[in-house]
Amino acid sequence: LGVLAVVLGDAAATHPNREVSASGLVCLASLSRALGPAVLPYLSVFFPLALERLEAALQGLAVSATRKQRQQQQRRQLQRGVRSGGGGGTGAGGGGKQGKAKRSGKKETALAAADNASVLLAMAATSVIDAALARFPQFLSPFVGPLLRALTHPALGHIAAVQARQLQQQQDERADSDSVALTQRGGGGGGGAGKAAHAVSVAEEKLVRQRSALLAKMDEVRSRVAARIAPRVFLPALFEVFDSLLKDSPRGNGGRSVLVPLFRMLAAAIAAMSRADCAAHQQGLFRFFLRALDYRVAGPRREAPMAWLEAAEEGSDGATPSSDDESSSSSSSSSSSDDDDDDGNGKKSGGAQANAAAASAAPISVSMQYAGANVADVEAGVIDALAALVLRLSEASFKPMFLKLFDWATRPGVAPAPRALTFYRIMARLTDQLKALMTPYVVHVLSDAAARLEANGAPLAAGADAQKPRGVKRRRAAGSDDGSGSGSGSESESESASDDYENEGEGPGSERGSGGHGEGVSVEGTEGLCNASELLHYVLSTLHLGFLHDNGGAGGAGGAGGLFAVSGAERFDLVARPLVAQLCNRVGGAAAYQRRCERVLVPCIAQFALALGGLSGSDDERTGNGAAWKRLDNEVLSQTRHRSADVRFAALRALQGIYQTLGEEWLINLPQEVPFLAELMEDDSVEVEAATQKLIALIETYLGESLQKYF
Repeated sequence: LGVLAVVLGDAAATHPNREVSASGLVCLASLSRALGPAVLPYLSVFFPLALERLEAALQGLAVSATRKQRQQQQRRQLQRGVRSGGGGGTGAGGGGKQGKAKRSGKKETALAAADNASVLLAMAATSVIDAALARFPQFLSPFVGPLLRALTHPALGHIAAVQARQLQQQQDERADSDSVALTQRGGGGGGGAGKAAHAVSVAEEKLVRQRSALLAKMDEVRSRVAARIAPRVFLPALFEVFDSLLKDSPRGNGGRSVLVPLFRMLAAAIAAMSRADCAAHQQGLFRFFLRALDYRVAGPRREAPMAWLEAAEEGSDGATPSSDDESSSSSSSSSSSDDDDDDGNGKKSGGAQANAAAASAAPISVSMQYAGANVADVEAGVIDALAALVLRLSEASFKPMFLKLFDWATRPGVAPAPRALTFYRIMARLTDQLKALMTPYVVHVLSDAAARLEANGAPLAAGADAQKPRGVKRRRAAGSDDGSGSGSGSESESESASDDYENEGEGPGSERGSGGHGEGVSVEGTEGLCNASELLHYVLSTLHLGFLHDNGGAGGAGGAGGLFAVSGAERFDLVARPLVAQLCNRVGGAAAYQRRCERVLVPCIAQFALALGGLSGSDDERTGNGAAWKRLDNEVLSQTRHRSADVRFAALRALQGIYQTLGEEWLINLPQEVPFLAELMEDDSVEVEAATQKLIALIETYLGESLQKYF
């Protein structure tokens, strides 16, 4: 054990040089694995040291990445300047640009070497933590909070985002280097700049591989923490870390990225819990989930400056252990950044000077895309953890939790509108996971789901001009004032409708409301449309999965417990019209409308028709499946006369889906479909006409004869 005192001294683990410190930490990790609990007298010394070194290394990597991003922008401009100089390498301007590229490449290579040392230090510190978790996790209770904070440091999110971007940048830079090489061969100059660019590329590729290994190692350690730390210690610490991340790292910056692995840890911990631990912590976990699920409505909707990164950048020279050479290279790269803009004649180039000034003046912030995880990603992580908890519960425990969750999302005047979107994401996930076991709960939300479909319905369906006159073929009118054209004109109609929503704040997703409780999905600008489109997607997905796994409608057997086995007529009336009306609801734009139709709406209508098989055993003719199918068929057929070709096409796809699901059983509706099909055979839209031909061919396979004689 005497060697531990030496390893923990200034000559090894606490040495200011990062490579030496990393070597000392690797030695500590090996001793911990070999000696086990024998090193416990030194635990209070080396474990906080490992956490400190890990946070310092991660912070240094994040600061360096921010600096290099600025320098890479300048370097790309210099490379473009070299290419624009072409064969003018013999001139003063060409030689100056090549010299700047060389100097920039050398400094970036030095920064990459410093980053390599930081990665080694972080890997070594992670190895110490991993060894302690493997050998004596029971003695780490005092350090669990700091450990979770280190494993979810905002710098990790920043590093992961930079890692993803640099993989793409490397490909772009290879293309630039090849272009520079061709220019140099053609013009006879610039060889030094090409070599510098190649050296930088090699160093960056090595650093990317090392960062990938570091991030993978961090994932392993998080998994071990979730599995090895007792829930009574782990859960309170995780709740505290979540609160601190929300407070110190609001939604607009890199803190959002580390929330995703935080919830992955929670899901792994729940999966590893014993039944007794799960029952003991159920209430506390549910209260935490209600707070976490409010992430969509909590916090500002804006970019937030990364205060920790600004502070770290100001004091980066003394914040992390470093050698004298590394400190000098880092400071020289920072202090001489302005020198890179010299054009070779001692003068600043106008474009480079402006770009350098803009880069130095810009605040260090991370947008929603750059942070590496958006609100939906974080919410998905929370839902995954919640689903892991539901799998561990009995139905007696789950039902009251579900009712509280439903009330949390839909209580009139209390629940914020975005909670409905979160709730139906949960419903879709649980229904997909639990299948028929969720049927009673789908029944419970059926009324609210129908109300939200109706509230977020299509404004075009309400007008008298939503349908073209029966028996009249709609002709193309390229410049018609009434907007009655189709085909290519249907796209302009969809775009026009989308633009109207965005400009006027009307339509689905605005203050019209989004649910039966009168709460609308009201968010300013385009984001409101996206939320309304997302809400529709998950409501339809919930209904689709509920119909799909409804045992009562399977094969028309009318089994007990189906969605339409009890009060079938009322539920049909509740769902049928608002569901089919979504065929003409193009909220979110043409692309979102097409995705929604193909992925959830058309399958939902088809499975809805199948689920209506549960009505077949009723004595009331109005509630029999034949009458219900006829009414549903009428609703879909009415959309085939919509003024938009997109809607007519979607209605045909819905009929095709129904035939593919029910087959010859749906032929009882063929007589009322024939007049509509005859009209669609002469539709002015090529896509609609082709879809009609495809549907007729499908019907003929079940009918056994040609339909042409009926037209």
